[in-house]
Amino acid sequence: MKQAGLPGTFANGGFELVPGVLNAIENNHTQWSIAQNLSAQSWVTSTLIHMAIENGYPPFSYDTSVGVVEREAQFAG
Repeated sequence: MKQAGLPGTFANGGFELVPGVLNAIENNHTQWSIAQNLSAQSWVTSTLIHMAIENGYPPFSYDTSVGVVEREAQFAG
């Protein structure tokens, strides 16, 4: 967006919270990004697999959610 001179011309977002994306949000070059819950996505999955294999406990759906990070929420104040 910034390199092409397009900030503010259309909505722009991402799916990671790496420093470059956070800087882009702070500087109004990107409007949002998704905060992924990677610990839950990996740890919970492996735990459910282990419980199913070792104990016969049936796996279930586990909502690992995502959160939207926006400039107003992240950099307010």
